Amino acid sequence: MTMMLFGLRIAFMLLLYGFLGLLAWLVWRELQQGSRAPQNVRTAPRGERLTVVAAGDSGYAEGRQFPLQSITTMGRELSSDIIIADSYASSKHARIERHSDGRFWLVDVGSSNGTLLNGQQVRANDPIPLDPGDVISIGKVQLKMT
Repeated sequence: MTMMLFGLRIAFMLLLYGFLGLLAWLVWRELQQGSRAPQNVRTAPRGERLTVVAAGDSGYAEGRQFPLQSITTMGRELSSDIIIADSYASSKHARIERHSDGRFWLVDVGSSNGTLLNGQQVRANDPIPLDPGDVISIGKVQLKMT
């Protein structure tokens, strides 16, 4: 009886170590495949992203980049594409739209404290074209078109 229990223990240990070895091999293989850069990933051309140049209290690191979509929303609301965690930001503060000509336009959607473009106040619901190098300020957060 004790020999049978000893044999079962050995068999169980072999199965356990075999499982752990297989798991370690699968993780290693996944890490090796994940380290290769995908060949078909499109990076956004210049002027199609916003870069944080002043983070304020947002928690973003300076230099963090946000690719722009056809419509990119900004504000405190969690459903925003770029969440601005700043007490001066409205829940729905501003958006950036890509028009049919390919240019991006900034729209303040009626925010309480306003949006600045290159230090100038943006009128609510009056689209303004954006150019590379432009700086959008919402509260203490500044985002630059790059």
